[in-house]
Amino acid sequence: RYLRLTNRLIAQMKETLPAPAVSQLFGQIAEDLVSQYANDVKGLSMEARLDFVKDLLAQEGFTVEWEKKDDSYQIHEISCPYYQIGIAHPEVCTVDQTLISKMLALPVNRVQCILDGSAHCTYVVQQSKNK
Repeated sequence: RYLRLTNRLIAQMKETLPAPAVSQLFGQIAEDLVSQYANDVKGLSMEARLDFVKDLLAQEGFTVEWEKKDDSYQIHEISCPYYQIGIAHPEVCTVDQTLISKMLALPVNRVQCILDGSAHCTYVVQQSKNK
């Protein structure tokens, strides 16, 4: 029932609001989460931030693993609580991508997406040269 309601709400938003406003709403959801936890990651190493993000996403219903590869980190979302909604409304992916980027204070690049047929979503974060 929640899935149907959520899909209807998002469909109504997309019919009523301009596309940039819908994107902004999803981004703001992530920003609100980030603002709740921003102080918790201050001064943490990248690995500690990654662990924090992993735990935070777990609280949101994701199963996440991360690994270091050469000069980057790969974040794998093994399961996604938004999958069923994302089928019709892929904009929902903005939430976790923005959350990851803001919590790590670095841009992230999605290189795999479960919605595109991949086994899971994978984000790549280039290690900062300054840290």
